[in-house]
Amino acid sequence: ILFAGSMPQQEKTKKEYSESAASYIINKRLGELLTQKDIPIISGSISIGAWLKKIHSGTIEAKCKPENWKASLILIENELRKALQFGFTDQEFLLFKKEYLSQLDNAVQTMSTVDSQSYIYQIIGSLSENTPFLDAIQYRDIAKPIIEKLTKEEALKEFQRYWQLEHRLVSISGNAEIKDAEVEIKKVFEEAKAKEVVLQNDSVLIAFPYEAKPENISKILLKEEIP
Repeated sequence: ILFAGSMPQQEKTKKEYSESAASYIINKRLGELLTQKDIPIISGSISIGAWLKKIHSGTIEAKCKPENWKASLILIENELRKALQFGFTDQEFLLFKKEYLSQLDNAVQTMSTVDSQSYIYQIIGSLSENTPFLDAIQYRDIAKPIIEKLTKEEALKEFQRYWQLEHRLVSISGNAEIKDAEVEIKKVFEEAKAKEVVLQNDSVLIAFPYEAKPENISKILLKEEIP
């Protein structure tokens, strides 16, 4: 838990999108790691948020086999520190923007298919959060210009606020047998902090799904309908 307070709605909205960008990118990185050979973790995720809209906290965690807890702890500490130190690449941030804007457009296109029960839940959620209920068009009108103008530097600055203090709770839960656990966990964590981290390389991304549309439209050579 790092800081508490409130801010004007416009700044709050920009802050939330900055947080979303940072979480999206780091979760994407953790997901890409799972495709690599001999990776110690089974899954990994990061989340940041506010308790009672006042107390803000960030969490990064991973699941692994008991025998891999040391390597897993080192890995997620390094991934977090790499993001805090070097930030995000242009490609990563562009991918976040394309994905988010695509979701906004898709929500507008599917408005007519949303059932009334879903709207009821959204209205109840708005009331509980003390925020106005917005349909997909209104939400896109607000979010789109903020997302388009958002920079990776702004997202990094907001993300760093969650980790700017040396106040970390490191815990290992599960059925791993750790002798003198507190001493051993601290030792591994300090070992992780001593490792050098390097700048993220855009080439590690498996694919970029939002390429520009082709200039020329080809003809269909063969079309077969299967009943």
